[in-house]
Amino acid sequence: AGKRSSFDDWAQQRMRPTRPIGTRPPEVAANILICLIHQTNYLLDQLIRQLEKAFLLEGGLRERMTRARLAERGRYSRR
Repeated sequence: AGKRSSFDDWAQQRMRPTRPIGTRPPEVAANILICLIHQTNYLLDQLIRQLEKAFLLEGGLRERMTRARLAERGRYSRR
């Protein structure tokens, strides 16, 4: 059997049983869903910012394809 890490021990001590969202009062379920929506929006905003940076630094798909094609031609012509 695998060896347990100290993190596993720590997590096991602090784990609390959870109830499915459907067993909670409607107000609590709504708050949980609102929190999940906010977290999702935050993560999507971060992804969009990263994609914008990558686009500005590396260009779009056609620019990257052109660079790759020219690099391959350069490798082929040096043979």
